[in-house]
Formats: sequence, C-alpha cells, structure tokens
Amino acid sequence: MCLGPTHEEIITDLAKHFIKSYRQLPVTLYQIQTKFRDEIRTRFGIVRACEFIMKDAYSFDRNEEGLRKNYDLQLQAYTKIFKRCGLDVIIVSADSGAMGGSVSHEFLVAAPIGEDTVWINKKDGQVIRDQEGKVPQGPTGSAKLPLNWAMFFN
Repeated sequence: MCLGPTHEEIITDLAKHFIKSYRQLPVTLYQIQTKFRDEIRTRFGIVRACEFIMKDAYSFDRNEEGLRKNYDLQLQAYTKIFKRCGLDVIIVSADSGAMGGSVSHEFLVAAPIGEDTVWINKKDGQVIRDQEGKVPQGPTGSAKLPLNWAMFFN
C-alpha cells in the first residue's frame, strides 16, 4: 500500500505537458481523494488516526496578482458553500505546513468543546486562534481582556 499525502509533482508535470502558453492561464486543477492521517498526539484521551476525503486545488497563474485573485475567489466560494449549509464559520489564518506557500486559511465552527480557542474582537472583527488557550493582550500589554473580545471553541 502506498499513501500519497499530496501530489504537487504529478500535477506540475500535468501542467507542464498541457499548458503550452501563458495565454492558457489561469488554470486550476483539482484532486479529490481519500486521505489517511495518523497523528501521534492524543486528542480527548484517544490516539487518533483518521481517514477522510479531501479536495486539493492546484492553481497556475501568470503572476502573483493572478494567484492572489484566484485564491480570493476560492475563499469566497467556500464561504458561500458553508453559509448555504447553515454554518457560521470563523475564518482564521493557518499554517501551510510542509507544502509551503504564503497564504493559508482554515474554516472553523464554534463548538462547546474543541482543540482550539478562538478569540474574536466584536468591535473590529480581528480573529486570534490560540491553540495554547492564552488570553489576547489588552491595549497596554496586560493580560486583562478588553470587553469587546468573545471566546469560542473549535
């Protein structure tokens, strides 16, 4: 059995063979497959190994501006999908992981229990995702929480 975490090399090779001119750009290729993730750390008292279906999107653009536009379109599309499903999502910056990249986001849904603590500033919409459970700093750097912050769990 062979498990492939991502397929950048294969997708890049496909693009190399089928995209012959910058005039064909932008192009987005999608890969949907069952993935397996075995995580050593325990969550809620159990060791977790999970199988899930994941959709990866690989975009090829003429320049950085096109890449950003394509990313924003995808972000908007997922936001609309979750809204249509009745989910009130919280969008947070995420780590791109081993794949790299400069921008990545996760969609979180508030829940009574979870792995992360999410702080939202009700005044300006700023979101802080804190996996260590730290309180956002007040304006003077104190740990006292300003009144306009709300805490959620994901």
